[in-house]
Amino acid sequence: MSQGNQPVVAMLSPAEMELIRLLREPSTSPVRARVKTVVEGLLMAAKEPFCPEKPCPQAPGECERCSQTMRVLEGLEAMEMQIKGLPGA
Repeated sequence: MSQGNQPVVAMLSPAEMELIRLLREPSTSPVRARVKTVVEGLLMAAKEPFCPEKPCPQAPGECERCSQTMRVLEGLEAMEMQIKGLPGA
């Protein structure tokens, strides 16, 4: 059954509400549009990992594709820390 554009009632945290608001706003710059695309891709990966075999035939996160995805995510986390100027970046 498809939800389409029907209203959804859910209790969301302030951070979740902010994420939804940011994803729905029109992109005002090329950087913002690119970030929005990456975030949407990350959300899809969280829902359905990129492992070509579903479910992953190995323990979660141990196949080469899952390991590669985890390295990319670690790189994004390090970049976020660097942008924020946090120690350990």
